[in-house]
Amino acid sequence: MRKAAPNGKCTGRLLNNLSLDSNQTPHTALDVIPSARSLMSPLQALRNVLGRMARDAVISNIRRPPRLPPKGTPERAKIEADRQRGSRKKKANELAEIDAGGKGSGVWTKKELKEIKETREFPPDTIWHHEPTVANRPDLADNPLAVRPIRGGRKGHLQDGHGGNYQNPYDPGGKAPWE
Repeated sequence: MRKAAPNGKCTGRLLNNLSLDSNQTPHTALDVIPSARSLMSPLQALRNVLGRMARDAVISNIRRPPRLPPKGTPERAKIEADRQRGSRKKKANELAEIDAGGKGSGVWTKKELKEIKETREFPPDTIWHHEPTVANRPDLADNPLAVRPIRGGRKGHLQDGHGGNYQNPYDPGGKAPWE
């Protein structure tokens, strides 16, 4: 501990400008900087960082529980039937709109609209995508307002419908069509 100089100032490099009353005892650096007591060594900081990284790696490798009932169960069969019913309803609505002279969902070219009207079939690269994903909202699986056509087959469905990851939830960014 450093002694106070006769002028009331502490001597030493760390405490040069600390003034003391005549009845106060001189301070150490730890008294002046309370947070210095909680400072950790660089080795301890590295241990903490590595520990957090290891914990995060373990947590990220834990698989999430499935969001749908297992395949082969009656609950899953009902959800799949609802999904197909929702897609069929949307296709029927789309055909009705095209027959009435409309553009449908707007993903079809004029040539495709004419072909759809004549053949009553959609182009083979069309995927009927549920928004939100049926795994997140199975209660909306049969709602045609929660289904839209996506072009580009499986690759287009992955990119346009799920942002490149089938586990991404859908966020309509406002009022969703089924509300």
